[in-house]
Amino acid sequence: MSAFTELTTVDVLRCRSACTPDLLRHLATLPTLVNLSAEIGETDGGTSIVFSGFPSLRRLHVKGTVDRVLALIATVNSPYVRAVQVQHVPEDVGPYFEQEWCKMIDAIASRFESSLREINLATSFQFCESTQQGRSGLRFLRVVRPLLALLELESVIFSWDIERTRLDMRDEDVLEMANAWPRVRTLVLRFVNGWQLPVETLSHWARLCPLLIRLVLPELMDREHSTVESFPATSHGLRYIQFEYEPRSERTTRILDRLFPNLDTADNRPSRKLLRWTQV
Repeated sequence: MSAFTELTTVDVLRCRSACTPDLLRHLATLPTLVNLSAEIGETDGGTSIVFSGFPSLRRLHVKGTVDRVLALIATVNSPYVRAVQVQHVPEDVGPYFEQEWCKMIDAIASRFESSLREINLATSFQFCESTQQGRSGLRFLRVVRPLLALLELESVIFSWDIERTRLDMRDEDVLEMANAWPRVRTLVLRFVNGWQLPVETLSHWARLCPLLIRLVLPELMDREHSTVESFPATSHGLRYIQFEYEPRSERTTRILDRLFPNLDTADNRPSRKLLRWTQV
């Protein structure tokens, strides 16, 4: 691989074998490598991930355990990394997995602070018997807080599928995120929220994120604490929205029409779990 000095893209994510550190070491020497997609395997008895390189890398899509992803991130010297996508390998995880996941996000944010524009993080795992006891709560902002310092982010996709740990995203969290990401165009948050988030929080995205085109959120609740007229009438360009909801179709339609009048109703097709406001 190191002989292909003009290679710009390597995608071995769908191969039956994961990349060993030896192969990654050779890939790191390629001066023009811009896109890398790979699953990181275990050491093969040879090189460990202690080298550095990838001088031109711009997009990194990596699949593996947290410790292997962390080790690879530490090797990347490129000042041009624009997009990072991480898929955690589904497997049994120890008692400190949540802390390790937070550490990985912190490493990504600090390593690529000046260049990162897109981040996509997904995790899920199977349980062993020792991890099936009860559910604990974890504040959502504790997990993603390092990303709030990246004011130039344009795409944030986050999926959390860990049964033992529910995430809590609250009203003030939404306001802090909307303030932190004024340039965001795509925001996808997929997890079961342990906190009943009021529909009023949609106003934060409408007011503070003018470039937002696609918005996917956990469940929102409408307690009817405010009138429809209290939601600001905007010309926001949002085209797609999705969230689980206890539908009050007419009221929901009127609220969304005030906040996001340019929604593409053909694209927002309702399903059993989604809004019925498009029917209205």
